[in-house]
Amino acid sequence: MTIEKTHRNAVLIGCTSALLLVTGCDDAYAQRKEAEATKREVSATIFNGAIDVEKAKQQAALDVREAERTAEKNTADARVDASKAEAEALQNEQESGYQVLLNEAIANLENRIKLLKVKVQSRKGEARKTMDTAIVDLEARRLELETESNKLRTSSELDWEATKGRIEQLLESSGKLLAAPFD
Repeated sequence: MTIEKTHRNAVLIGCTSALLLVTGCDDAYAQRKEAEATKREVSATIFNGAIDVEKAKQQAALDVREAERTAEKNTADARVDASKAEAEALQNEQESGYQVLLNEAIANLENRIKLLKVKVQSRKGEARKTMDTAIVDLEARRLELETESNKLRTSSELDWEATKGRIEQLLESSGKLLAAPFD
């Protein structure tokens, strides 16, 4: 029994060792396969991460270019708006300056008419008739000037130029009438 027991123990030890060896190999093989799978997953994740980073860089570059285009457009629009506002301010300044000169011309015409009315009192005959006619004509032109002046305040840019032209003609014809010798 000793030999048999020894043999049996040896076979049992051999089988157990073989079983442990086979079981251990399977575990090592499985662990190696698992490690390789994990390595592939990590590599894929790193690769996909690199792709995502590159896509993000490209999108950021596109966003920056779009922001630059928008900023350039807004800057250009602001310059155009500023130019328009500046031109409008200059136009308003010129118009108000012209309006002041026009009001002075109307006041001057009014004073000249008053002087003529005083002068006409000392005239007789044909000279008085000529001066009376001139005074009536000048008063009509003064009223016309006042009407055109009022139109000028409310006119559009295109109408403003046309109204200004009519006013210039009225001032010129009034000036010629005042320049006529009444003495």
